[in-house]
Parts: sequence; structure tokens; C-alpha cells
Amino acid sequence: MDADTFADDMPAVSDARRVVRLAMMLDELRFIAKMYKQNKTDQIRTHLTDGEFFVCGGKAVAGMKYSFYRQLVYAKRDAAAFASRRIFPCAAAAKRAISLYRFYDTDDEAVDDASNMSKDIGLLKISFVLKRFRKFARQYPVLASDEARLAFLSIGLTKDEFVRCAGHKTVSKTLVHSFYRQVVLAKRDMENILNRGRFPKSMRKSMPSSISSDEDGNAAEEEDVDDLDGDAAEGTALSNADEVDDEDDG
Repeated sequence: MDADTFADDMPAVSDARRVVRLAMMLDELRFIAKMYKQNKTDQIRTHLTDGEFFVCGGKAVAGMKYSFYRQLVYAKRDAAAFASRRIFPCAAAAKRAISLYRFYDTDDEAVDDASNMSKDIGLLKISFVLKRFRKFARQYPVLASDEARLAFLSIGLTKDEFVRCAGHKTVSKTLVHSFYRQVVLAKRDMENILNRGRFPKSMRKSMPSSISSDEDGNAAEEEDVDDLDGDAAEGTALSNADEVDDEDDG
């Protein structure tokens, strides 16, 4: 079952809100990546506003802060389920999300090399980027730090990881590929999905009654993030859950 099914403070999670959450998390990841590249870690935040929590389906309290990391985990789970099952939100949900969320103006940077990337708008890429950044955020919970900045900018992808992000299979195994680039492209893919008002065609006609949580290979545990906003009045740490998913390095 989807973890946020049991979160009492998020009663309004719907397909449209899930799409908003995907867009918001990818947008925020892209903004963080840009701040790292520009060495502006003081601009990085680790909490959402009450309004952002509300559009993600939360029962927000005015003026309170809410965990960015918690929504990142939920978005990662949704994206993994969409990508693996080929079951996507309907066009109405995507179009509704457009009215609920506006992207940052941060995406005019030239990072494309069309010679080694396909033109597919890929949920696999979006899923991979969210999963990899979630792993990074657990390793570096203080995102607004030089240590995190240097670590992020040094992340390289293997050929297999690059291919999962829609890279051509003909690239050399000896090359190390930029994760930063994939963050930018994943955000653009999500923006393109909303701009055209639909996801790729689903393999099935209806959404499942529940979304998977942390189904990664033989994962036996899942991270409990439902209570990260238990003391919203004081704000919450980026990550303070006791259990960690048994994820691979992908």
C-alpha cells in the first residue's frame, strides 16, 4: 500500500495532486542543482510552505513549514510505480495539475547533446533522477552545505544508468555521464508532460487502487516518512526516519 494512504495529515491526495508533487519535486531538484553549480547554497531550502504542502494534498496549517524530504520520498515512490507498471495518471489529472503549479524560471541552460540521447519523454528518467537524489539526500541531509554541493557535482552515471535515462546504448562503457544533466532534462520532461496535458499512453485503462512504496529489487524495508511533519510548527529535519530502504546503488 502507498505510505501516504495512512498519513492523516494528507487526506486530499489524488491523481492530480500526485502529478503536482512530481512536478514540484523535480522543479525543486533542478533549482537545487542550479544553486550548487552557481555556488549559492544559501538559496537552498529543505522545507515546503503551507501552500505547497496543501497542493500536494496535505491538510496545511497557515504559516507552518513542511518536510521537503517527505514529499520527495512519496514522489519517488509514485514515479517508480508509474514507470515500472506503465500506468499513468489520466489527461484530466495532468491538466488539473497545470492550474495548481507553476515552475521556476530556471531552465534556459544548455545541457543537451542530442547525438547520444533519444527524444523520448521518459518516466524511467524521472523515476531514476528522483531515486538517485533521494539516496543523495540521505547521505547529505544538510543540503545547503559545501560538502553536499561538492558531492552532488561529482555524481557520475555509468553507461547502464545513462541508458535508463534514455541515453543511446552505443555510448562507450568508459565514459562517465553527468547526473546534473539528467536532473535538468527530467525537469524539462515533466514540464513538457504538463504543457501537452497528458502522460504517455498507459498499458492499462485504470489506475491501481494503491501505489507501491519502496519496491526496489529485493527491498525488505521501507522508510517511514509519514511522521516527518509531526511537529510542523517548528519545522522538520530533512530526514530523521529510523528505517532505511534496502535499495541498490541505482
